[in-house]
Amino acid sequence: MAGHDYPIQEVGIRAGEKIAEILISEEEARRTEERNNYYIVHPYGSYSSSMKNEFTSDNATQLSPEEILSMLREAKV
Repeated sequence: MAGHDYPIQEVGIRAGEKIAEILISEEEARRTEERNNYYIVHPYGSYSSSMKNEFTSDNATQLSPEEILSMLREAKV
């Protein structure tokens, strides 16, 4: 049986399943600096940030496949 012949059954969200992953927690956000499209999480007590909310996969900008390819080509990966 080829992969495309398998029946697909959508079951929805399961108990305890996360919809979004936390990338920078609320506590880390207090000491996070954004610089040139990158985030730097500083050690405790060494930096005070204006970022106060969690940064999650749900509120992050999603890159298109073309944008990812462009970044990989730029990095020569």
